[in-house]
Amino acid sequence: MRATLEWLENAGFAVVESSGGPDEAFGNVYLLFGGPARVRVVRDRSQWDIAIGRPGGQSLYSLSVLTAARDGVAWQYPALRTDELPLQLPPGLVWSVEVPSIVSWLHMDGATERAEMTAAQARDVMRKNLGK
Repeated sequence: MRATLEWLENAGFAVVESSGGPDEAFGNVYLLFGGPARVRVVRDRSQWDIAIGRPGGQSLYSLSVLTAARDGVAWQYPALRTDELPLQLPPGLVWSVEVPSIVSWLHMDGATERAEMTAAQARDVMRKNLGK
């Protein structure tokens, strides 16, 4: 996570909104970066999560949705163990590798449309898995 924050800074991103920190309940943190893309980093109850979208766009997408869209594969419901939750979400993806790649990919023709389609598919999969 730290390497990703350093990359964001070096790649011309800047914090445009923030809240939380050491004095917040559970140490929760919210950071929204602006720059070549919009990037939201959240720490909630010791778990870090990230979402990314095009600059000026309305939508932010989970890193797992974006990597599935970029790679042209179906989004998979994550296999999470409830007895050992990961510190960084989504599990199995290395932010410092994936975030720079996704930021570049989002500027390609059709990337936003593929992200939207994959996000819709992910919502359907989650509804089925969660019984709603």
